[in-house]
Amino acid sequence: NNPADLIGLINNFYNQKTLVENFNYQNFCNNISDRSNIYFYCNIRNSLNELSNYFNQEFGDVLLKNENILRNFEGLAIQFSYINRMFYTSIYLKYNPTYQEVNPSNWEADLEAEVAGSPCFIRNHKSGKLNVIAFDKLNNMYLIDHIGQIQWKIPLIEAPLSKVYEIDYYKNGKTQYFLGTKNYFYLIDLNGNYVADYPLKLITHATNPVVVLDYENDKNYRLLLALADNKIYNFDMNGKLVKGWKKVQTKVSVTQAIEHLVQGGKDYLFITDEKGNVTITNRRGEERIKIKNKFKKAKNSKFHINRTNSKGVFISTNNKGKLVYITDKGKINTTNFGDFSEDHYFLYYDFSGNNINDFIFIDGNMLTVFDRFKKVILGHSFEFNVDRQPVIFEGKQNKLYLGIMNPENNEIIVFDKNGLAYVEQNLYGINSFIVGSLNKNGKTDLIIGLENKVVNFQIE
Repeated sequence: NNPADLIGLINNFYNQKTLVENFNYQNFCNNISDRSNIYFYCNIRNSLNELSNYFNQEFGDVLLKNENILRNFEGLAIQFSYINRMFYTSIYLKYNPTYQEVNPSNWEADLEAEVAGSPCFIRNHKSGKLNVIAFDKLNNMYLIDHIGQIQWKIPLIEAPLSKVYEIDYYKNGKTQYFLGTKNYFYLIDLNGNYVADYPLKLITHATNPVVVLDYENDKNYRLLLALADNKIYNFDMNGKLVKGWKKVQTKVSVTQAIEHLVQGGKDYLFITDEKGNVTITNRRGEERIKIKNKFKKAKNSKFHINRTNSKGVFISTNNKGKLVYITDKGKINTTNFGDFSEDHYFLYYDFSGNNINDFIFIDGNMLTVFDRFKKVILGHSFEFNVDRQPVIFEGKQNKLYLGIMNPENNEIIVFDKNGLAYVEQNLYGINSFIVGSLNKNGKTDLIIGLENKVVNFQIE
């Protein structure tokens, strides 16, 4: 009797998410009759909670208490048939403890060519739903709605270099989508049309992704990026240079996006060049913290506000694998969590859920999570070397998860504070993935590219 259930049913038919298209069910139904008067089927693993509601409380509790045993069964089919004045009842129960969904995706969107880069979430100001923007290797840009339907496709001159930002260019509550390529700025509205005089051509090519900042949340956006002359530029939304900005000159090229943090009511811009040299400025480009010690930031580490102790205002890691504290006077303090290579990944989040940030290191084939006392709270050894940026995402009840991709088979491995999570789901893809809730319905959607498809895996 719930209209939302009917909408979900229609969407599943529209997206061909039916049993006849499900590879697992196709194998299962080889063992049942093609004809019956009444037919009941359920995927036991996915239906346990629902099944318990169809029985009295006593038997329902028995089902739930034996959940671990019942999950070894793949499916149940019951058929009632009337043939030649005779009634027949057939029951088929398939035991399969190694069962995995071959394709558990919620929807798939077909692009013209192979997916390029990472998809991203954007808000549809009309529906309030999250949509997905994706790109293919022919430099097409796509807007995909929350049920996987492509709303439009537009060609870009060249591949995107930055992520996509939501911009309110006209300051009227309507959202447009901004991104940067090597030579252009793009601004596109909800219908796939260019806004104002966009695309805008840069005076020379960019060497890092453009960053969009709105310091006062007043929609006076600032576009910060490095150009080929090794200078950091600051543009407004009309492509004009911002007055009062002091161009920062670096010795070598800047390829990483400029990072922005706010601490104590002050803005800090972190500019890191190819050799790991760091410049910290205010919003006018003036040096805010002069680093006094030699410091080379690790290429796969970002800056974070220190929430652990008073050793420094900001933390990151250096190319020797050491944790680095930066004081407001520019002094560098280091501490050692172990031996890590210059290629390590460092994340700083409250992974354990105790309101205290943890230190997450991924290096080679090892994942290690430390608490603030350097105690290992999670360790895992992979059969491969991690070479893609790990993804931290939030699931139910604000619980944090860490997703890591296996480059050998493109499988996505998910951890929570207790170790491996979502082990019963077969999650995979070929590029960086994003995680969120498209419908804000308590369900978590993992969006990733797979050949020429953008795929939505619903993880629960």
